[in-house]
Amino acid sequence: MLIRLYRRSVGLSTREELLKAACRHFGEGGYGSTPLSAIAGTCGIKTPSIYAFYKNKDALYLAAFRHVLESHYLFLKRAVEAKKDAPPEEQLFSILRGLVDFHDQETELTQFYKQAYLVPPHHLKAEMDETFRYYDRLLSALVDGILQRLIDEGIVAKGNRQAVLAAWFCLMDGIFLEMFYYPKEELDERLCMIWKIFWDGLKNSRTDDRSDSQCKNL
Repeated sequence: MLIRLYRRSVGLSTREELLKAACRHFGEGGYGSTPLSAIAGTCGIKTPSIYAFYKNKDALYLAAFRHVLESHYLFLKRAVEAKKDAPPEEQLFSILRGLVDFHDQETELTQFYKQAYLVPPHHLKAEMDETFRYYDRLLSALVDGILQRLIDEGIVAKGNRQAVLAAWFCLMDGIFLEMFYYPKEELDERLCMIWKIFWDGLKNSRTDDRSDSQCKNL
């Protein structure tokens, strides 16, 4: 009763509460070790009631995975929009800052993402990969829009945008891993140092097909 009253007081629907509970339990125990009864119990409902919202455990797991990626993308999109009147350099950095802030604030979603990434249910991996690529394309478009502004304003040379995007996402992946190795204050310092190197390199780089072929011949 208290759980249902809490859900009503914060405006969460049963579907939303199930997603929240699924992220928490799947993040703690993984797919195989998480019974639907645990998720239902957290929401104050009977296990069969889950099927009114999700066809089965697989559907709930995939919905929770999609929820994490969507939440992450929207958080970063809002970070960029908050800097809409700022120089493009600040917009670009806001994505890195938003990446750290999201995972710092959304600990349960982050734990589930790590669990899903490291130990995905084998029979769901193809669908998870498809979902990941969808949100990866959305994030790529967000970054690419800022890159185009940098090119238009003459800050960054026109070149191989795919190469720049590849480098950018390697940077994001590296910072994500850094979050698990360093305390917040040290991470913030490292983020500023990493950004300076990346930004200086971006401003002074000219990526073209010749540099790609040179790399392949190394």
